[in-house]
Amino acid sequence: MTERNPYYYDEIDRFVSENVPEASRVCEVECEEGALRIAQAGEIFDHILMIDILDHVYDIWEALKRIGDVARPGTFLYISTINPVWQPLFNIAEALKLKRWEGAHNFIRTKDMINLLQLFDYSIVKREMRLLIPVNIPWISGWINRWIPRIPFLRNFCVIQALVVRKEPAAVEQAYSCSVVIPCHNEEENVEACAGSIPQMGKGTEVIFVNDGSKDGTEKKLQMLSRKYPHVRVVSYPVNKGKGQAVQEGFKVATGDILMIYDADLTVPATDLHQFYYALAHHKARFVNGSRLVYPLEKDSMRTANLWGNQFFGMLMSWLIGQRVTDTLCGTKAFFKKDYPKMKLGKDKWGDFDYLFSTAELNLRLVEIPIHYKSRQSGASKMKTFQHGLLLMRVCLWGFFHIKLKSLFEKASPRFRFPVGTTE
Repeated sequence: MTERNPYYYDEIDRFVSENVPEASRVCEVECEEGALRIAQAGEIFDHILMIDILDHVYDIWEALKRIGDVARPGTFLYISTINPVWQPLFNIAEALKLKRWEGAHNFIRTKDMINLLQLFDYSIVKREMRLLIPVNIPWISGWINRWIPRIPFLRNFCVIQALVVRKEPAAVEQAYSCSVVIPCHNEEENVEACAGSIPQMGKGTEVIFVNDGSKDGTEKKLQMLSRKYPHVRVVSYPVNKGKGQAVQEGFKVATGDILMIYDADLTVPATDLHQFYYALAHHKARFVNGSRLVYPLEKDSMRTANLWGNQFFGMLMSWLIGQRVTDTLCGTKAFFKKDYPKMKLGKDKWGDFDYLFSTAELNLRLVEIPIHYKSRQSGASKMKTFQHGLLLMRVCLWGFFHIKLKSLFEKASPRFRFPVGTTE
């Protein structure tokens, strides 16, 4: 693999020429140091190229939002990205100077792209995987790269992920009020910055801090914040009950149409909550889950064991609930208050798995939003990797018997129904 591999770029040219009509006026998007640059910005185009762009932009959401400024209903968007499966090999090639160094990549799969594109009113026209061998090996590369991308499973290992999508008329936004519930246990140093960072969304946003039996000065700081900010409310009790129970205590007093869960540790930018609101207000989802595993992780933000555990539980949970989940333990979530009373909670100490299983039981459409995850500025994580991992496996076992098996039985025999009470 050379610094600029003509074989790879010839394949990209073929993707474009096969899909973009001749004599079309095309806008090509570029990326410079993570920022999007649109040639001839301000004009409207029928065909827009985003070739190897979403791998490198700092914020994919913001990039797609900006593309909307030069697109209209009927505009076609042509996207190519590198398959994350190849990233370890590319890292080695860059270290050996066999490939140009490109910096950190976003870990974005085709399903993640489709998820985000649909939020911005794009319909999927074509999806492809191309180029299993990204260098020219005479006689071999041509044959393999022609046939392997057509074979299920094997095509998942191709280098290029390619999409052709079309812009559809925008969905109408409906205004809702929001309640952001923030559980706190010994977060004295973080709560003030947290309170000042929560954005106002929709018809208005209230912020509910739940002091979950803190032993430091969290309670005193929260009472000060409730006097300083009219939209801040405080729920407090002396005994630590755990995050899951703390969130439920906050929901009991919440008045917003949309309920959001946000952690007080400031590891997720509060401005990202706008994206969660957008998905619900445009009726693209009934439950929104954050994913910390798309963008590069900030150093020391997540221990390696925690990362592997998240990836494992993401695959397991996706299978159990029948919807794609990449980050089951992300503390940022949002859904409609009207759905909350029907959710079955209490099996998971943190609540994350309870809410995800509820999406399956209530047939709620789940959408993930990629978020930037930063290291803690102060305080310490309460998660104990192996001890808590075993507890989460117990919850997954419950989900297998009460949700997955139920679904499999009912699909096999439409007349079959689990006896009432077995999912309690």
